[in-house]
Amino acid sequence: MVQKAFMGFWDKLFGKSAPRSFEESPAWTQFEQKNLAQAARNAQLFVGGNAPRRGDRDLIRAYRQSPMFHSAVSKVAGNAAQVPFRLYAPTEKNTSGRRIHMKRVQALSRRYRQKELHLRLDKDQIEEITDHPFLDLMDRPNPQMTGRMFLYLLYGWLDVLGEGFVIIESKLRGRKAVPKAMWPIPPHWIVQFPQGERNYYEVMMGGKTIRVNENDMVWLRHPDLEFPYSRGTAGGRAVADDLDIDERAAIHINGFFYNRALPDMIVSVPEADDDQLAAAREKWEHENQGFNRSYRTAWVSGEVTVERLDTSFNDMEIIELRRYSRDLVYQTFGISPEMLGILEDSNRATISEARYLFSENVLTPRIDLVCTELQRTVVPMYDKRLILSYDDPVPDDNEFRFKVLRDFPHIASINEARALASLPERDDGDRFLVEDGNQMVESFVDYEAPERGNGNELDDNGRVPEEPELGGDPAQEREAGTVH
Repeated sequence: MVQKAFMGFWDKLFGKSAPRSFEESPAWTQFEQKNLAQAARNAQLFVGGNAPRRGDRDLIRAYRQSPMFHSAVSKVAGNAAQVPFRLYAPTEKNTSGRRIHMKRVQALSRRYRQKELHLRLDKDQIEEITDHPFLDLMDRPNPQMTGRMFLYLLYGWLDVLGEGFVIIESKLRGRKAVPKAMWPIPPHWIVQFPQGERNYYEVMMGGKTIRVNENDMVWLRHPDLEFPYSRGTAGGRAVADDLDIDERAAIHINGFFYNRALPDMIVSVPEADDDQLAAAREKWEHENQGFNRSYRTAWVSGEVTVERLDTSFNDMEIIELRRYSRDLVYQTFGISPEMLGILEDSNRATISEARYLFSENVLTPRIDLVCTELQRTVVPMYDKRLILSYDDPVPDDNEFRFKVLRDFPHIASINEARALASLPERDDGDRFLVEDGNQMVESFVDYEAPERGNGNELDDNGRVPEEPELGGDPAQEREAGTVH
């Protein structure tokens, strides 16, 4: 009953037959897979996910023109683009002598994938590959840009518009097509998606439209909760109105210095003719205009009416409005003020915590999205068994390490402790400093604890006990050598 209901819903929504259940058909036929892909394309048409949306170019321009938007996007994209990717391959082989395919490891997200990789590296079940065409491709995706520039664009588009596109240029290696170059494409260049029997994208480049086969295009996106099969969305769209408000506030402030074609005040003198007004204005300006005539008192006879037309920034709260818009943009992107140099209520502890939160909650999800898509689309073009990962951007908790080494100094060798302090290694640095601080041993097998009664007795926790308080007894003080 549930299966029939699902198939009916699928037919009504996409106009195509739904795939059969896994129980009925463990392996889908190529025809069914084609129908499923075509249904997804029809879904994009159903929700209107084709032409560039209103505001795409405006948001791209806002990155160039809005200081707070530019700083937020560039801070995230710049830091994320610095994190290098790493490639691994299984060393375990199946009965036919071929390396096994670790699908589960490939599908894991950052924390779980890295933990699994470390465990398997220790067991020699996988190995890191440091020389591979994919790594060369990531270092130089195309002749026009470096790997960091390529990643910077992807992360930037994902934050501003919620999606990014990459054209994969392939070449034949034997009978297999492998990537030759990767060309990032901004979302507002995509004017048509694959639909129905049309299996290509239409891309507007330099006033010319080109067609790109859907198999040669990688589409990365943050899904829209309202239209999950349509185009992506992101924080840039969420703060579009606030960017407009801040832009108008900036224009108003800029216009203030150009007078806005309005006088600051109107002075009226009842029953005065034009000549009298001109004489009064000339006398007023002569006596009061200029920086060296500030704060003078004017004395007049008769009735004079003065009406101010200007409004101060404080009265309009325009500075506070711009500060509110700035904070809203940064909070939408999840960036702490300290990461952008705003240190109004900060200290060393909050700055360190801001770095941790930025790496854990802002950088990691974005890098993981790109890593997952490259694992799914580009890496299998070389070998589907390869595993893509990346260095953990979250900084080490040095304070925690310090506390551990302070309480258990014998667990790290001298060179390991020096490495934490960014000091060079010593020739004898492979030895361990034992707890009494007076011996260095190659291993704890060679360590002989001091015998009790020789002045270096150890307590039950393996530490040298503190000297007991003397209690003010003159005889004890003389025996201990206390000098007054």
